[in-house]
Amino acid sequence: PRALRIHSHPRRSEHGCILVRPRAMAWKAVPAKPEDEAAKASGGITGLLVPTYAFWLVCLTVFVDALGGAIAVPVLPFYAEAFDVNTAKVGLVFSAFNLSQVLCLPLLGRISDIVGRRGVLYVTLFGGALGAAGQGLAPTFWVLVASRAVSGACAAVTGTANTYVSDITTDEARGRYLSLLLNCNGLALAVGPGLGGLVGSLGLNVPAEINGGLCFAAGVLAMLFLPESPVFERRGAQPALKVEPQRSGLRSIPLAAWGVCLVELMRALSFTSLFAFFGVFEDAVWGLSPVSIGLGICGGACTIIATNLWISSQLGTALGEINASILGTVLMGLGQLTLAYGPALWLSLLGTCVVYMGQAVEETNAVTIMSKLATDANRGEIMAIQQTGISMGRVIGPLIWGPLFDVNCRYPFAGAAFCMSLTTVVLVGLRTIVARHIEDKQLIPMGEVDDASQCI
Repeated sequence: PRALRIHSHPRRSEHGCILVRPRAMAWKAVPAKPEDEAAKASGGITGLLVPTYAFWLVCLTVFVDALGGAIAVPVLPFYAEAFDVNTAKVGLVFSAFNLSQVLCLPLLGRISDIVGRRGVLYVTLFGGALGAAGQGLAPTFWVLVASRAVSGACAAVTGTANTYVSDITTDEARGRYLSLLLNCNGLALAVGPGLGGLVGSLGLNVPAEINGGLCFAAGVLAMLFLPESPVFERRGAQPALKVEPQRSGLRSIPLAAWGVCLVELMRALSFTSLFAFFGVFEDAVWGLSPVSIGLGICGGACTIIATNLWISSQLGTALGEINASILGTVLMGLGQLTLAYGPALWLSLLGTCVVYMGQAVEETNAVTIMSKLATDANRGEIMAIQQTGISMGRVIGPLIWGPLFDVNCRYPFAGAAFCMSLTTVVLVGLRTIVARHIEDKQLIPMGEVDDASQCI
């Protein structure tokens, strides 16, 4: 309908598709009423292009995978120390995971654009199960490090699931479903560490084995019951025609997507100050016990869940995703300052909750923006690049905030607030670029295609 308003002389193909020729590009076939197909496929649930169970199955898969990690990671430093290594080598256990994740995420995203989301999802789950089993059975420290690297190389479940949900939802409903999906990580964070401490009493390698079992179970569910993305079903159902080759790889990624990737890197870098140093800060300044600190982290996870359920996507709809992301970065910066310099304990804890709230708002709307910047041809790669930016922020953050904490325990949070102020400036600068690119893409619903079956 938007194309009909813009182009004064639309054509219609023999299959009932509106044909639009934007600028100098070839005529593209645009389904006239995709919302009717969405409602039919989902049994009447507005905004889904597949049966409803597929969405909830993806959520279950992500939750099970995240729960396994949340159970295993808190015990991992103690497990590494059991191999009689120093603190620096314990850090290698985490660095191996993050570095291999940064290197492999873009490749896995590109593969998902070629072979489909479903296959990448269950293969990475099986790979994560293999890495976790290697950690639990590691006879030496270096086998443990290698197993962590395998787990990191296969840590594409969240990014692939985000891409899958972007494929199966309409633009109008995408933010709502992505916020529900992102809640799976928050729920796992709320219950996982406590379970990890409980099962860790049975043996320091037991959480890793449980992590492997959960990943394997999630992989079986995805392999047996998850339908493929509608994007790849369309490709298989339509005959291919000879057309001019399209751009692929990094060249197909718009400038706006690289800008949002930078924003995600800076957000993750800022959030690591809270994730890594909240416990030692609250102990040093307010004398909180480990149990109280654990309850504070659980409260933060509950804040993320509540924000994603009732605030994040609603703000995106009311303000627009880019403005909602700006609001999220402002909340994160103000929360970091309140956490560090609040004159009372309750103000410090309130600032912590504000940081978690801003994190949820920004992340949900940034994922939605990236999905709208992408086309069917490069959505997996673009969403993977976003996750790569987040992973890089998690690698760099502790290297910056650790030395600052040694100087003054409040400096990491002040530095994180300054980082979020810069992030806000970047987002304001990106606002026009993102809006223009999304508007142009809406005029070309099939976008830059990698499949001739989408052209007439």
